[in-house]
Amino acid sequence: MSLTKEGTFMPFKIRAPKKKETLTEKITDQYDHLKEQVLNPSRFIAFTVLTLIIAGASLATFWFFMKRSEAKAWALESKASKLLDEAYHPSSTSPEGDAADPNKKEESRTEKLTKAAGFYEEILKDYPKSDAAVIAQFQSGHVYFELEKYKLAEEKYLAFIKEQADKKEFLPIVQLKLAYLYQKTGDVPSALNYFRLVYDAKNGKEEKKGINQDHAGFEIAQILEQTNKKSEAIALYKKVSEDFTESPWGVEAKTRLTLLEAPPVPPVPNPSEQALPDASPQKQTNATSSNMAQ
Repeated sequence: MSLTKEGTFMPFKIRAPKKKETLTEKITDQYDHLKEQVLNPSRFIAFTVLTLIIAGASLATFWFFMKRSEAKAWALESKASKLLDEAYHPSSTSPEGDAADPNKKEESRTEKLTKAAGFYEEILKDYPKSDAAVIAQFQSGHVYFELEKYKLAEEKYLAFIKEQADKKEFLPIVQLKLAYLYQKTGDVPSALNYFRLVYDAKNGKEEKKGINQDHAGFEIAQILEQTNKKSEAIALYKKVSEDFTESPWGVEAKTRLTLLEAPPVPPVPNPSEQALPDASPQKQTNATSSNMAQ
């Protein structure tokens, strides 16, 4: 009831509570709406075109940012590669820009390697999905190895083996470098394990010889020889020399095999130790007296 201007009461209508739609009703309504759009050709065509435009714009934007990120990653990789080339081959690089500034101090090999490592780390941090990140992960392990930061090098090598297992052309090189790292740090069992991984690997079903197999086989034989396992070392040297006749490692294995199979050379007597006739004055006197008595 509500009070009017005349002072009388006027009844008011009580609204019925709005009925809530069930999930089934909502789905039915959406289906009917979609059906209406489809049955109306002009609306359906407009809706389809708008959807395609939005999807195309999204893909184009994504492609643009991916290309831009890839370009930035490769620009950093180019800087790192240039520093590596200058560090490894200092005589072959002659920076033209620095010649005009005689007061500018030339960076040392360590400084160049450190800067290259920084660029690789930036790629791995900011552009981990780029193709350049694969190269960065591969090369950063080598850079840290050269800087004698063996723990960081080990981390990069192991990460590459785990995350880039499909990069068959890189894996044997990384495994070989990791074996040398362990050998350098005194972990001979781990070094032998990774040398064996490279030596036992195949480069395909029909390929018998894997990448760096000759190199790894020779290194395994070297470790066997150094750990007094002569017979095993001889057998492996022989196999490597026969399987890789054209390889420098096969030639070197044959040389080691020849040295190990050669019969032992008898020791040469020292001339200073040979028995000489005793010509002391006392003995000469005794000998003369004996002759005179006779």
